Amino acid sequence: MIRTIIKKELLQLRRDSRLLALIVVMPVLLVILFGLALKLEPNNVKMAYYDEDKSYFSMMIDTKLWFEGYFELYKVKDLHTLKEEIRSGRAKAGLHIGSDF
Repeated sequence: MIRTIIKKELLQLRRDSRLLALIVVMPVLLVILFGLALKLEPNNVKMAYYDEDKSYFSMMIDTKLWFEGYFELYKVKDLHTLKEEIRSGRAKAGLHIGSDF
C-alpha cells in the first residue's frame, strides 16, 4: 500500500517540474526569511557599572563593554546604588569590579 503511494507520488513529481521546484525552493526560502527576521543578539541592555579598582585593566573592561554595542553602560557612585538600580529595574544587569581586581 505504502509502496504504491510512493510510486504514484514519484511519477507525479517527474511529470510536474513546478511541484518539484516548489518542494525544494519554498523551505529554503522560508529558512532564509526567518533567519533574517529572527535576531537573537541582545541590544542596548542597560547595565549599571561600579568600579572600585579604577586600574588600567578595569578601565579596559569598561571600554570593551561600551564599544561592544550590546550594553548601555552607565557608572554608579557606590555598591548600594548598583544593587538598587538592578532591584528597581532601571538596569537589567550590573557589574561590580572590586578594589582587589
